Amino acid sequence: MRSFQGIFAVLLLTMAAVLGIVNPYPAFADDGTADIEKRLNDLEEQVADLKQALFKKKQVSPANITASSKDGFSIKSPDGNYKLQIGGYIQADAREFADNKKDLNYSSGFIARRVRIILQGTVARDFDFYLQPEFGYNDTYSTITSTAPSAYAVALQDAWVDYKYFP
Repeated sequence: MRSFQGIFAVLLLTMAAVLGIVNPYPAFADDGTADIEKRLNDLEEQVADLKQALFKKKQVSPANITASSKDGFSIKSPDGNYKLQIGGYIQADAREFADNKKDLNYSSGFIARRVRIILQGTVARDFDFYLQPEFGYNDTYSTITSTAPSAYAVALQDAWVDYKYFP
């Protein structure tokens, strides 16, 4: 008799579960799903916020680019490990004669005596460099009547590299 009552109870609960009258899994009851869904949505929003913050952190900020009459044109990385500064100067002579006598070497002309570009900066935080090539007139002490392109030459006036291991 007892086994018949047990079998009848199991059969009755199974039919009730199939018909949806009784939920055999109370942990997944409808009254708790709203709380679980809210918590899941909150966690998904937190994950999205963290992904966005990580993406912003990984983005490289733009380089600092400046131009001034004192320092020239410069580009600097946001962390300061790389820097390039471009400057220079020009010294030029212009000579005008009222009576251009080419046979006596008194012709009017324009001579760029010094045309120097200065490149200086930092590479990999520890290496500083300086380059100063010259593109001007290479013979300033002889007669300057010739303004032909052969009178101009490229020369390296100054160059150095400095390694800063210790601050």
